Amino acid sequence: MVKHALHDRDPEHERLNAVRFLGFGGLIPFWALVFFQFFDGGMTEQAAWDAEMAVVIYGAVIISFMGGGRWVFRLLDLNEPKTSVFAGFFFAVFPPLLAWVVAAAPDMINGEPFTPLTRAFVLSLILLFQLVQEFGHRHMLPGWYLDLRIQLTAGATGALWMAPIIAALAR
Repeated sequence: MVKHALHDRDPEHERLNAVRFLGFGGLIPFWALVFFQFFDGGMTEQAAWDAEMAVVIYGAVIISFMGGGRWVFRLLDLNEPKTSVFAGFFFAVFPPLLAWVVAAAPDMINGEPFTPLTRAFVLSLILLFQLVQEFGHRHMLPGWYLDLRIQLTAGATGALWMAPIIAALAR
């Protein structure tokens, strides 16, 4: 009976479930910070800034994670034209590097505040750019992957926008 059950398992369905579980689990830190801000009515301005920046830093982490995935796509795509190999690797590492520059930038640039809202906007554009990049590798991905990536990108970019908006409303 156990032997029969092992043969009936669907590895692709198991893969989808694992990716869904971990992917949506990866949204928890984003949204936990947003809910923390929303429900903490007595949050100081510094605490609000710290919570906004925590969302930005976590966004940079996720962008770096996605950049690693882009790197693997480039390594495995043996059909990629030789003329685009360098560009492919460049566009795998450029978004994470840009995300970390945005997260680590000073709070004032040329006398203007570089707010978490501005940082979140840039990071959400980078996440969307990474999603668009994946459409070029549809042939290497399971059919369900892009739909899931759209959902996860919407969840991450939504949190990136909500944290600074809630903080601004609380001020």
